[in-house]
Amino acid sequence: MSSEPEVPPGVDSYEAAYMKADGAMLRREKTLWNLHWVLLLPQPLLLFVLGMILSGAGSKPAPMAMALLPVALSGLFALLWLMFRALRVHVTERKVHIQYGIFGPQIPVEAIRSCKVVDYELTRYGGWGIRMGLDGSWAYTLAGDSAQVVEITWEEGGKTKKVVVSSLAPAALAASIEQARSRLAPRLRAPGVEGTQAPTVDEEALLAEEEAKRPGRRSSR
Repeated sequence: MSSEPEVPPGVDSYEAAYMKADGAMLRREKTLWNLHWVLLLPQPLLLFVLGMILSGAGSKPAPMAMALLPVALSGLFALLWLMFRALRVHVTERKVHIQYGIFGPQIPVEAIRSCKVVDYELTRYGGWGIRMGLDGSWAYTLAGDSAQVVEITWEEGGKTKKVVVSSLAPAALAASIEQARSRLAPRLRAPGVEGTQAPTVDEEALLAEEEAKRPGRRSSR
C-alpha cells in the first residue's frame, strides 16, 4: 500500500504539486523578486491608451469586445506576475529543482559533474531573469540577490549542460548540492572500487555567515 510523501514544512501548494520531493529535502529556497509589482503597472496605462485609440476610431467595436478586452489584458499581466515573481530552488537527495515561475530544469544529482560559486557575468547573459548565455548555458537570476551565482554542470543525453542560479546565500546552496552528491556517491560506487567522496560542508555555518552580511532579506524558507 503506497502513501503520498510527506510535504516538508514551509513548502507552498505550488511546490507540493509541481516540485515533488525526491528523497529527503536538504535545502529549500523561495526568493521573491523585489520589483515583481512592476508587472502590474502597465495595466492602467494600456487600458488608458486602448480607450483613447478606440474612442478615436471611426467604427466602434461591439460592446462585448469592449467589455472583454480589459479583462483579458488584466488576466495576462496577472499571469505574468504570478509566473515571474518568485525563484524556487529545492535540493533533495536525488534532484536539484530550479524554477523561475513555471520554468526551469530538474537536475538528477548523479548527473552533476561540478557545482561551484562564480561571479555573475551580465555581459554573457544580458541582464537578469531567464536568460540564455552566449555559451549556450541558461541563467535563472533575480536582480539584487548577489554578485555571485551557483553554476551547475551536468550530463544529459550525452551532452554537457550548464545552468547558473542566483541565491541570497550561494555558498550555502552550493554546499547543499555537494552534500547531496556526497550522500549519493557511496551508493553509485561499485564494490571494491576506490572513489573520492565529496567533503561534507557545514552548510548552516555558511548560511549564517552570508546572511549576517545582508541586513535585508526577502527569502522565504
